[in-house]
Amino acid sequence: MNAQEIGAELERVENLINEKTLELSTLREAYQIAKAMFENTFSRYLLETKAKNPDWTVQEVKAQAVNLAYVDKLEKIKKESSYQKANNELEALYTQHDGVKEMSYNLRQEMNRL
Repeated sequence: MNAQEIGAELERVENLINEKTLELSTLREAYQIAKAMFENTFSRYLLETKAKNPDWTVQEVKAQAVNLAYVDKLEKIKKESSYQKANNELEALYTQHDGVKEMSYNLRQEMNRL
């Protein structure tokens, strides 16, 4: 790669990092909302189940609340997965960015020796 190609690649990776950072922020917010919704729904079902079935054990009450809040739990899992995937992609872009910067540095060092 020549200096111009390395510069173009560095700019491309930096743009991807900026885009992925914005996406990550949006996905993090969606995950936090889904998590809060699940926790709220789960808590409500815990209270309702305990009130309707005072003779049930804690384990039975929790199991019933999990079953009732299952849709919200699935949504939370999906959002968390999307967030983690984007986070991993961003980390890979930073690694790629570091590699391109190192190539640029090495090329400059080589040009200085000539």
